[in-house]
Parts: sequence; structure tokens; C-alpha cells
Amino acid sequence: MVIECKIMYAAPFDPQYFKSDAPKKMYANFPAGIHSMYIGEVINAWKK
Repeated sequence: MVIECKIMYAAPFDPQYFKSDAPKKMYANFPAGIHSMYIGEVINAWKK
């Protein structure tokens, strides 16, 4: 399934608010850093 969205909001996660060190350790050597959060409006969907 493919879901096409119009991005309404995007923000990187801020490591200082994690309640655990697991995400910081998991992404310590990941060039792109910790994930970002996206909120979007679904504008189309396709099912194969």
C-alpha cells in the first residue's frame, strides 16, 4: 500500500526529552541523527 500525504508539520525529535538512553545510543553513529516526526494529511492511497 502506498499512502500519499501532504506534510502539515515536521520536527526532529529532541534527545533531551527521551525517558530512556536507548534512542541516543541506537542513533549515536547514524549520520542522519534521531528520527523526525511528521504529521500529514492523506491525499491519496493506492493498494496493489
